[in-house]
Amino acid sequence: MDHRNFVKLLGCCIMPCCAAMTKAERGKAIDENKLLIVDYHDAYLPFLDKINALDGRKAYATRTIYFLNPQGTLKPIAIELALLPGGPSSQTRRVVTLPVDATSNWIWQLAKARVSSNDAGIHQPLAMNSRLYGTIYTVCASAYEAMHPI
Repeated sequence: MDHRNFVKLLGCCIMPCCAAMTKAERGKAIDENKLLIVDYHDAYLPFLDKINALDGRKAYATRTIYFLNPQGTLKPIAIELALLPGGPSSQTRRVVTLPVDATSNWIWQLAKARVSSNDAGIHQPLAMNSRLYGTIYTVCASAYEAMHPI
């Protein structure tokens, strides 16, 4: 599913966080790029069958839509949790929106925890590699340049 279809699918989810906005203003928010998507779906989907085959493990691929409010902060308004298709009757996707009661609040908190887990799983290796190899490359390039001036 591409990002445009995902935004269309979650168009109803924009309503709770933007209740004071008219339909035209919500459309303008989409046009002005005030809706941002953090997509870990494609990064995690190939590994879900191996992770979920382990006892006591359950992982989801996530997509999250954030709304950039006038104060300049991002507010999550919808989270999609996806699994690999397991059969014709299995539910492989679930969209979680802002909570309206105690039960949906717990589901919302669990969905946000899944997003945080995916974020850490992507961010930490990238940050570590960029620090490690970026530093080593800089030191080696500086040493080489000092030994062999051009």
